Amino acid sequence: MKRLFIACLSIWALIALPGLAVAGSDEAAIARTIMESGRALTNLLQTKNPQEVLRFYTEDYSSILDGVVNNRKLMEMSLGVISEDAKGGLLETTTTKISNIRAMAFTGMGWATYDEFIDIHSPEVVLVKGDLKCTGLLRKIGSEWKIQHEHCSSRRDQSGNARTE
Repeated sequence: MKRLFIACLSIWALIALPGLAVAGSDEAAIARTIMESGRALTNLLQTKNPQEVLRFYTEDYSSILDGVVNNRKLMEMSLGVISEDAKGGLLETTTTKISNIRAMAFTGMGWATYDEFIDIHSPEVVLVKGDLKCTGLLRKIGSEWKIQHEHCSSRRDQSGNARTE
């Protein structure tokens, strides 16, 4: 009986543990994708290459930010404008900080919740600045996780107004 129990336990370990390791690896890869996409946006002033940011997103990407719907085409256009402004010296800062990532993964699909701080400004004016609470849906394409959809909302202060700092 004791040997049967040990045999069953060994079989369970051989079957279950690799699955757990893969899930953990996928969750870590999802978190890495989210972090690296933020880093790529922060580095856009230096790289001036929108593709460095877009490589983290699926072709059918969509997003909602405070109720405003966006898609990959609009994102490409926005990143192009930022890149051109960076080339012309019109932008001073692009900063994206991602924190508090919690990721889950299942067969080829995953999601993450995270906090994002974004700041894009020129010497004269703040273009975008704020704290966001986000949920991202990701799809595994080959061996890479790509962001397919994001839903972000500005954090609200005590008065119900969106925080901008």
